Amino acid sequence: MVKKPEGTPEPPRAGAEPPPGLDRRELVSLSPAEVRTLIHDLRVRQLELEFQNGGLRLDQERLRASRARCSTGLKRVILDKTALATQLHRARKLATLGVLAAGTAHDVDNQLEAILGSARAGSLLAKGNAPVARFFGTIEAAAMRAKEPTRQLLAYAGKAKGTMEDVDLDFVAREFGQTLATCLPEHLTFRTDLAEGMPHWRGDAAQAYQILVNLALNAYEAFPEGVPGEITLRTRAEETAPCAGGPGTWVLPMAPGRYVMLEVVDSGHGMTPDHLSHAFEPFFTTKAAGRGLGLAAVHGLLESRGGGIWIRSGPSQGTSIRVYLPVP
Repeated sequence: MVKKPEGTPEPPRAGAEPPPGLDRRELVSLSPAEVRTLIHDLRVRQLELEFQNGGLRLDQERLRASRARCSTGLKRVILDKTALATQLHRARKLATLGVLAAGTAHDVDNQLEAILGSARAGSLLAKGNAPVARFFGTIEAAAMRAKEPTRQLLAYAGKAKGTMEDVDLDFVAREFGQTLATCLPEHLTFRTDLAEGMPHWRGDAAQAYQILVNLALNAYEAFPEGVPGEITLRTRAEETAPCAGGPGTWVLPMAPGRYVMLEVVDSGHGMTPDHLSHAFEPFFTTKAAGRGLGLAAVHGLLESRGGGIWIRSGPSQGTSIRVYLPVP
């Protein structure tokens, strides 16, 4: 590897050996700034000399070890760049889907409002005619059910309407846990690990509840009918760095700060890497009866509130999803 007079690195010449641990393709893919950093680091390492018997001697062993460390660090930079590029691609894809979802949801919601208005007017006009009134009641009920997917789509797109108030997440989590415990079938064990005295979240209590419902529904659907398993709801108040969470995937990274963490863990069948990469996209589902909007809505709500999402899953390893809500 050489440098032009103006300081711009040239690609390695044919026959030139790259540093240990790197191949030629990795070097060629580096930016000029990264190549300059590598050259500088290697030159500094080559100047590592030590006195021995009154003279100077180049410590070859230390040089080899230093070059290996430099190569390892550079490979880590390459891996980090790849991970960031993957995150950026996923974020752009989800943003594009969000724009499409918002437009579609608004159009459908407007049509449903017209249907609801007509059905309610028909019910009023049909007073005294029970069969006709029931007919309009059926139309109204169907339209209300159809509004649920549009509500989830708007949540995914970050367009869901919500209030801004101090939300006691302690109360929300405990109330939700009590409700879920009574709804799950007998073959599933439900456990809670709830922190006390968590700071309040500035947001919408209904949206916090919706997040927990969607996470719990995803956990419940991870078990085939009648197969025993365990679902755990966990809460914590955390000072979180961008890479916190352990060996998993940041679906929605966030800035360092104070957060309340809500986690739902299941011991179900888990996800393959391919399914995991699409789990938060709208309409993606592996369940016969699923719509694929629950986790997408969670993503939209968290993104609109400045939160984060971390997930860990694998085949036959269950799934853990953590959501982070920013607090003062």
